[in-house]
Amino acid sequence: MKGNTNSRQILIIGNKNFQNALFAKFLNGTLGYSCDIIDVSPAIEHIKVDGRETIILIDYSNQTQSGIYQCIERIADLSTKLKIAFINMSEACELDALIEWPQVKGVFYDHADQDQLLKGVEKIFEGECWFSRKVMTRYMSRHRNTQRRPSQTMSVLTMKERQIIWCMAKGDSNKKIAKRLNISDRTVKTHVYNIFRKINVTNRVQAVNWVKNCREQIDLEVSKVFMGKLSDHSEAKMSL
Repeated sequence: MKGNTNSRQILIIGNKNFQNALFAKFLNGTLGYSCDIIDVSPAIEHIKVDGRETIILIDYSNQTQSGIYQCIERIADLSTKLKIAFINMSEACELDALIEWPQVKGVFYDHADQDQLLKGVEKIFEGECWFSRKVMTRYMSRHRNTQRRPSQTMSVLTMKERQIIWCMAKGDSNKKIAKRLNISDRTVKTHVYNIFRKINVTNRVQAVNWVKNCREQIDLEVSKVFMGKLSDHSEAKMSL
């Protein structure tokens, strides 16, 4: 067995029913770690952060979607070192938003066998994650698509779009951008929509962060060109 059994504990958040009682007894008897069941409603108040490595197994079948998120938020407030995994989860459930939480380390579906459960718990204690290949592939694809290198994403923007996104980074409103570039508010909105689509963001905050993250990597001469045009009103009046 890996690890000191006295330095680790497992907590199950769910109903104190026969199934969870058997599961807790199985984990304790097989792995040797302390394993307790915490009732759903007062769950967080009974979690003790005492220095032991802790995995919190949330019984997904006993919780509402809003209850799940509230539970994760409150656990994260207790300690960022607490590790969360879900048990009794259907493969049909939506996972994309849940695994964005750093504390969420794994999922055990309702069809998982005993060997998968034991191996998964040990791997999570060892610092690994326990997700299916399908989930991880989707997660990686989503993040790789939205975090492309600036040199690639910058090249898809037109000069006018580059001017506009730099104005946005400076804090200019659509109305101010329109006045600065001598174009209509409606044209600015159209450009902003196209910018969001091209760099895979959904709001101005994300767009501004994108600019900040890639600013130092943007070709200096290119940035000087369109920054210079922003400060020169006559140049800013170029046609679309």
